[in-house]
Amino acid sequence: MNLNTLYLNIGLNIGTSHNALKPLTALHAIADHLPLSQVKEWHVRIHPLTGEPTLVVRISTRIAGPNTLAPCIHGISLALSQDCISGKLCISGEAIHEFLTGPNTAPYGDAFDPDYWLAVACDNNPQELDTMYANLIGEHRLNGWTMGWNFTAGVWFKRDSDGAGGKVYFTDNEVVDYEGVSSLPLAVVTMLRQAGALVSVDFE
Repeated sequence: MNLNTLYLNIGLNIGTSHNALKPLTALHAIADHLPLSQVKEWHVRIHPLTGEPTLVVRISTRIAGPNTLAPCIHGISLALSQDCISGKLCISGEAIHEFLTGPNTAPYGDAFDPDYWLAVACDNNPQELDTMYANLIGEHRLNGWTMGWNFTAGVWFKRDSDGAGGKVYFTDNEVVDYEGVSSLPLAVVTMLRQAGALVSVDFE
């Protein structure tokens, strides 16, 4: 059975209680309700439209389709006292399945809303220039990508499977451009932000 990729956005507010849901509690609920699945990456982001702390998760799963997935997501929503959870299920050779699932989707339009979707990457935490470059020294790996920096090549990245990649360009500590790929991989966005670079959401 092939492995598919599942992405989830889970709000961490419960009713009017801000940040009441702890990420570890949500991760345990995912483990309890998603069979044949494993969390590969997660971050807590502050939603730019609502201000709500939101758990963004990337999961490797053998769940084969949205009909099988729906009751699992519904169960996670109930376990975490959430109205609903938005997500994307990526199956090789098929269109991406976008969904909004849970016991109370009506207040959210009963449908997945791309304007409210957060990619699975960390938020910005910009650092001073010297600190950022110190953090970039050496090689960093995430989700099949390697990134590094040296005085000769600057900041570079490559896909581990075939070596395809490119370079990143900065003004001070802010990423302003890149080359070598059609879009900057989310893994590279995350590694840059973790090093202290400022990466616009336009690159996600």
